[in-house]
Amino acid sequence: MCAAFQLTDVDYLLGEIPEPSARVGESPVRWTQKQAVLRLYGVNDAGNSILAYAHNFMRYFYVPLPPGATVDLCNLMGPALNAALRESGNAQAKLVPICVVGIRRVRKQSVWGYHFKETADFIQITLALPDLVPQARRQLEKGINIPNAGYKQFATYESSLPYTLRFMVDRNLRGGGWLELPRSLYKIRVGEKTSHCQLEVDVDAGAIIGHDPEGPWARMAPMRILSFDIECAGRKGHFPKAEIDPVIQIASCVSLQGAPATPIIKNVYTLNTCAAIAGAQVVSHATEKELLMGWLQMFVQSDPDIITGYNIINFDLMYLLDRARALGVRDFPFLGRIRNAATTVKNSKFESKAHGIRESKDIKIEGRVQFDWSAHTRSQRLRLDHSNH
Repeated sequence: MCAAFQLTDVDYLLGEIPEPSARVGESPVRWTQKQAVLRLYGVNDAGNSILAYAHNFMRYFYVPLPPGATVDLCNLMGPALNAALRESGNAQAKLVPICVVGIRRVRKQSVWGYHFKETADFIQITLALPDLVPQARRQLEKGINIPNAGYKQFATYESSLPYTLRFMVDRNLRGGGWLELPRSLYKIRVGEKTSHCQLEVDVDAGAIIGHDPEGPWARMAPMRILSFDIECAGRKGHFPKAEIDPVIQIASCVSLQGAPATPIIKNVYTLNTCAAIAGAQVVSHATEKELLMGWLQMFVQSDPDIITGYNIINFDLMYLLDRARALGVRDFPFLGRIRNAATTVKNSKFESKAHGIRESKDIKIEGRVQFDWSAHTRSQRLRLDHSNH
């Protein structure tokens, strides 16, 4: 029996692992250390939100074996690179007793240039933590002194792939695709949940089975979609500012993917009172702080897989977060599925010849997909404009 769910989001954190084994050259090594743990969010056929913690997947990349090498670099490179990473002062290197946990010789084909399908010798380098890869790449490309082999520089292959993407490629996973966990190889967490998901499991990363989106695996899980919009009491002639202007209403609809069009939740959270709204629940609050926290409680309990609305990323979500900060509502910015993990914001910029420069916000809400209709309609207008020309 397998557990199957549709994948909606992937990220990772650093967790503790008990005495795993690894090999540097021919020497076995055992220790207790930090390790990256992948978090796979999704929804099963019953509509349950799932968080799977995938363990034991380590980041690796390749360097070509130098032509005419007469020594076993696999035995020599590991200690040399490990020492170089230690000496670099890299913060990640301080979290683990050994940075380079695996080195082996492999036959691969480079996609750079024309090789008529011929393979060549490469060295696969596996590191203890994903964030050690950039430092290792810089070190090898700059050059490294290898005892008994001399000073050597290496080109690196597949060293720029994000950790989560490397994992998805290796396990044949797709965003929005289905995956399976063999029943005997995962464990359901009971009483120690760290998220708001209905189910949490632990699984070895190598046991995960990805499916191509064909046949029965092209279906959609019954995801919960929350659409919302806010209203502010702006000053006449001024665009609302979160530091000054209050939020007076938040309207929300929660629907189920594949279900009839009628929303399963339809409400309006309002400051003070307002007239009755046909078909919707009106929830009144005496203060703005109560309004924000009341809506947050509804948001977390409805457990949406997808958050949507028009311009929610650059306005609605940002305004709610900024307004909560202005009011000192410290418990508000926890919209993600991980308990006690605050929602964070950073500036983002996209630049291209076709679309110019676009500045926006990147809002991290763990386990929930954000779909902003303003970006979709803007791209549709751009396509129409180009077609008219």
